[in-house]
Amino acid sequence: MGKHARLRLLKEFKTMEYNATPSSGESRLISQLSQIQLALSAGLPGEEMQMRMAPQHRPRPSTFNPEIDRYSRAGVLIGLVPYPDDPAELAVLLIERAHGPDVHAGQIAFPGGKQEQGEDLHLTALRETEEEIGVRRSDWISVGSLSPLYIPPSRFHVQPFLFYQLAFPMLHLNDAEVREVLVVPLSHFRSSGSKEVGEFSSPGGVRVEAPFYKWNEKRIWGATAMMISELCALVEKCGD
Repeated sequence: MGKHARLRLLKEFKTMEYNATPSSGESRLISQLSQIQLALSAGLPGEEMQMRMAPQHRPRPSTFNPEIDRYSRAGVLIGLVPYPDDPAELAVLLIERAHGPDVHAGQIAFPGGKQEQGEDLHLTALRETEEEIGVRRSDWISVGSLSPLYIPPSRFHVQPFLFYQLAFPMLHLNDAEVREVLVVPLSHFRSSGSKEVGEFSSPGGVRVEAPFYKWNEKRIWGATAMMISELCALVEKCGD
């Protein structure tokens, strides 16, 4: 494992509001996060991994790049936290958006939203996450970023950012925007039994066939599933 990445994470951990020596569970999380950082430094898996979970007939993300200046920009936060049932295991925070007129209402997504004028996208992800689920932006520590992804229905070019916490955060949901928070072990997404194919209603009422991740009764598909697919490929590079 990369010594420098591990030391960097240990240093950041010790500068937070913790006085005790990291527990065995925390040490394991630090080790996993260090390996993810090393994998990021070697290069992103990219759209090949995104397309594994793409809806049928969806164009490749790179086909939209020449028109990028015409799109709105958004940042989303992929929050890596201890899984409550096994604090030594990394989990991912997802939200179920509240129902309403928005084209993505009711879908499972990462917290995040539209970039404000003059705002760095990683700050967009932090700000929107704080507004949606009440986790202070100062509580997150950056790991890196994944490949951007264009979302045709809402015409947003989305940049996903990886952040982590070594203690499970206190959540305060904005009921106007978020119906529920899902906490899913990263290992679940990597298991073969987590993936299926089904029909979904896209904006405009068009029925599309798409692969999805299942978590209890929830179905995670579309851009969110594509981002998770790249994250899983990144973790697999770690050899864990």
